[in-house]
Amino acid sequence: MKPAGRFLLAALLLSALVSCAGGSQRGAAPTHPPAGAQVLFDGRDASAWVQRDGGTFRWPIEDGAMVTKGGDIDTKEKYGDARIHLEFLLPKLPDDVKGQARSNSGVYIQGRYEIQILDSFGLTPGAGDCGAIYQKKAPDSNACLAPGQWQSYDIDFTAAKFGPDGKKVATARVTVIQNGVKIHDNAEIPDKTGSGEAEGPDPRPLRLQDHGNRVLYRNVWVIPGASAPAVKAPEPSSARVTYTWTTEGVRVDIDGKLFTFYHLYEKDGTRSSAPISIPSWPLMARRSPRTSSS
Repeated sequence: MKPAGRFLLAALLLSALVSCAGGSQRGAAPTHPPAGAQVLFDGRDASAWVQRDGGTFRWPIEDGAMVTKGGDIDTKEKYGDARIHLEFLLPKLPDDVKGQARSNSGVYIQGRYEIQILDSFGLTPGAGDCGAIYQKKAPDSNACLAPGQWQSYDIDFTAAKFGPDGKKVATARVTVIQNGVKIHDNAEIPDKTGSGEAEGPDPRPLRLQDHGNRVLYRNVWVIPGASAPAVKAPEPSSARVTYTWTTEGVRVDIDGKLFTFYHLYEKDGTRSSAPISIPSWPLMARRSPRTSSS
């Protein structure tokens, strides 16, 4: 057996550790909508949606999830200020699929401002990576899980404001929490992003993008209006965690409960690592190097 330093541990196993200690809901069961929420998709009923061109909703529904196929979809309802929750799953793709081809989709608030969805796991994020306000601002940290796990966005959106003369007097702002980690904190969005609709004073639908890649969505709900409660990141876990690298894998002690995760594969002659930011969790995943998407 080769030295432990040459083995790569699959980072997706770290999500199981967070669940065991009662930390943030990373890859966990769906979050139930609160009182007053408009449920846009509950695993069965997609009647709140139409195709972007106004046609009948035609995305397939598989195992309680909407699957991107057939073009962008818009809500029938139009929104101004709002709190938005949705969950998404990105399939695992071969390593030779790169950049913007890695499970690309997006959440277009008001059809104007895109929060990017992409497999950016383990990268130093840029303005085109997952969680970015597309091409305007990179997320403050990379909160992505490995593909194959359910992830979540909680978005607190304040719409741009316009005066009687039609001139903008306040820019749109957004707070985004991804998988329990705040990645934008009341960030300004100076203008529409990418292929978004032009800014204006009128409310517009929420849009989910079909970029030609398979992405799954579930548990989508909105609390409309300025009274939507502020999004807050969960409190960090207080669990006591120690870990030890061994020739078998990594041995983790969580409040006296012992877990051993075995090495899944190795990479000859090289060793690379990228930390995953989990509040109060001193853990590191080891993964193959990948360059940032473009």
